[in-house]
Amino acid sequence: MTRRLSVTVPDDLWDAVAHLDNSQSGLVQKGLRSLRESIEIQAGRSPIEIGSRTDPMYERVLSELTEQSTDLRTEGYEAVVFAIDRTAITLDWLESVVRDYSFAELPGMLARAADVFLSCRNDDPEGSGMWIERPVTLDEVESVIARAGHPWDEDDRLLLRGLGNIVAVQPDTDLGYQLNGARVFQLGPGALPVARVSQSTWEGMAAAIYDIVAAVRRRVLTENHTTGADKEPTT
Repeated sequence: MTRRLSVTVPDDLWDAVAHLDNSQSGLVQKGLRSLRESIEIQAGRSPIEIGSRTDPMYERVLSELTEQSTDLRTEGYEAVVFAIDRTAITLDWLESVVRDYSFAELPGMLARAADVFLSCRNDDPEGSGMWIERPVTLDEVESVIARAGHPWDEDDRLLLRGLGNIVAVQPDTDLGYQLNGARVFQLGPGALPVARVSQSTWEGMAAAIYDIVAAVRRRVLTENHTTGADKEPTT
């Protein structure tokens, strides 16, 4: 679909840009595209998002990375659901996390908890390296995190324990391998253990925690409302 326009433009404005295109129509289209991009930038769109509209390379890169991020986010989401199904975490834990951490900060806190969990695996009290030589079981999580320092021994201990429980029951997934695989150990800056898990995975996990708590609340309210409506009024 096209639109025919008839506009009046001052000579000084036209002369300054006339060399950019051989045709008047092409020049007007360039100006409108530039205006649209300027509006999108002000609205928060990044150059790659804007460029993906017209540049095949930008679109190819953005689509590929979006697909990767979606897969990783799904893995984090499903890790929480799987852990609940295995009774590794409870509704009380989920509600406590939602109460104590904002949605924006939770992915970062989960990532930090993962690094602490790895450090604890490498620091068993007997010095045997037992917990890094094989996966930690659900029953061992409390013993593994017992040596975690502040604030993980107090304020954030519940989050650390829950993450450890989630990790301990994971099947053959990248999340389970990176955090609980036998002899999987990587050092980050400062020669400290670091979890090689993507931010997208933590964001998926945080989304699952918040989604599940909200979904349970909605269902409880709906079912209670229905049940209440069916009851005979008391006199």
